[in-house]
Parts: sequence; structure tokens; C-alpha cells
Amino acid sequence: MNLLVFIVDIQASAKATIKYLQTQETQLSRFDDFAVLGNGLVVDSLGSEHTHYLLWADGEEEAVLNVQGILAEVFIPPIASSKVQPLSKAYQSMKIVSLDDDKQFTGALRAIDNIRVFMSRHFTPMDKAVHSNTVGDMQAIRTENRLLSPAFFCSERRLEPPKEIDAGGALKAITREGDHIYTEDNVVIFHEWTKDEADNIVATSTHPGTLRAGDLVNMGVSFRIVHYSGKGRIQVRLDSVAVIDRRCGDIKPVAVGEDQERVRDGRVPKKRRLELPAVPAANEPNVAGEEMQDA
Repeated sequence: MNLLVFIVDIQASAKATIKYLQTQETQLSRFDDFAVLGNGLVVDSLGSEHTHYLLWADGEEEAVLNVQGILAEVFIPPIASSKVQPLSKAYQSMKIVSLDDDKQFTGALRAIDNIRVFMSRHFTPMDKAVHSNTVGDMQAIRTENRLLSPAFFCSERRLEPPKEIDAGGALKAITREGDHIYTEDNVVIFHEWTKDEADNIVATSTHPGTLRAGDLVNMGVSFRIVHYSGKGRIQVRLDSVAVIDRRCGDIKPVAVGEDQERVRDGRVPKKRRLELPAVPAANEPNVAGEEMQDA
């Protein structure tokens, strides 16, 4: 078993941002109640032979839900070379862990389980494999998104990988071969909340290479059933990341022993994301960090 020493020091402005996010209808933890899930969301393939989407019930927009936590593992661009693994099959992914005694995070974990059950009703058979989502002994939420999509079943408009994620041109070289493409569906949006001249917290674009383990982040996630080899697999997709506070968490492992028709053409639906308006600054002192050990 491994124990983690988890030290957190959160700025007052970050606490205000988290409080704002946790009141939104897109907060993932809202769906820890199965009744809320069934009333607000639906599952539909939208004509795709390869994917089922989790959509808002009032339209055909993909639901992007939000959850906050400490960034624990990061595998994201920029891509420097293609020597590590075949980039055509590579994923960008993240794991976040809970703040100290965060009931919203616990609710988000229950919501993910509910969504898995809810979506699996729409496609059988499902892959029964259990994928571990932990960091040490701590429960985590893992999200992923392919760097590139197979061209043979993707009808989206092709984009050129931006230099921010493909400085060495490795992804661009793969797309030129024709078997894989980069589309809007592969894009992960990166933001950071910073203070403007009026001392309000506003969202601005940030470079993915600046994210580090220990950052307090808000992740936007969507859910899909991906079909392969006659089975379905639930995918928790990484859609966006917004840094709330830089390096507020320090995770230290300690070894202690063991229109209905026009969109039904197989295209990826539009995403309904949380808007990121300015958050009034909180004039509170910093909250001192505390040490905690989880068994």
C-alpha cells in the first residue's frame, strides 16, 4: 500500500472561482443523482456508426461537464518528436485528484459511474474491462483525447496541427500520409484564470506546455461510447482545461508497504461548454495548507 502526503495552499481568488464553478448546471457532481441525469441528458449516435454521444436533452449539443481538482498526471502536447510511440495512436490525457475533503469530487466520481450505467443501456455488448483510475492510494479522474483521428471514419473538416502543440511538425507529417487527420474534435482548449485591471478573475488562453502537476484546474469533460471489435467502451474525453491556481497542491508519495435530420450524418455534435465570465475577486487572506495522509 502507498500513502500520499497531500499539501494544499489555495489562494482566496481561487476559492472564489471554485465556488462559482460549483454552482453551475454543468458541474459534473450534479449528476450523482440518477434522476437528474435521466432528466437532463440523452444518448444518441446522431447517425454515426462508430460513436454514441452524451447530449443535452434540450437539443443535439454534446454535454461538456466540469470538475475541479489537483493535476496529478499530465500527458499533453507540445509534441517534440515521434520516437516515443506511434503518434497516430497516441492520446493526450490527464488525471486529477481531490482537494482535501472535497464532497464535489466524490460526487463527480459517483456521477461518472452513473453515466457509465446510463450510456451502456444504449449499446451492447460493452467492454467489461476495469481501468484503474488512481494516483497512489488516491482516487482520480482520468480523461483522454486522441491527438489524431483515423481518416476513414471521420467526416470532420481537416485542420493543420498548430505550432503550440506540434512545434517539431511530427503530427503534420503523419497527416500528410493521409491515414490520420487533425480536426476540431482533437482540439483541447487551454485557459488560465488571471486578474484583470479591475481585479476580477478572467479566463485567458494559455500554452499547454505550462501546465504542471500540482496545478489546481477545472476540466471540461464529455462522454462517449466508442465502438470497436463489436464492443463499446465508455470514454471520458478531455475537452478543456482551465488553470485556477498554479502549484497550489504538492502530492508526495510515501512508501509504507504494499434539426434532427440535418445533423444525423455521423458528424461530431457541437459542444455546449461552460462559459467563462469574469469572477469577482475575493478579498480574503490565503488559506494555509494542511498535511493529510490517506490510507
